[in-house]
Amino acid sequence: MPVGLANSAPQLAAVSAFLGGFAAALLAAVIFQQARPRLLAAIFLLLPLVALVMAAPKLAIALIVLQILGPIAFARLDRG
Repeated sequence: MPVGLANSAPQLAAVSAFLGGFAAALLAAVIFQQARPRLLAAIFLLLPLVALVMAAPKLAIALIVLQILGPIAFARLDRG
């Protein structure tokens, strides 16, 4: 088996969990069109993230760290 395909099952599970969570969030947004914006933001952000944490915790932690550090790094680079 090629080295790149050795861990494809966990990666596939993480991707399908993310897409399933996103599909559920999209459906909820369509159903609750008049819902408050914060509720929709929570659905679109938290459901896929929870699915990713359940499928691939290490990848989810790395993603959360990058999402926190990204704006900080941009702000520091933008100052110069």
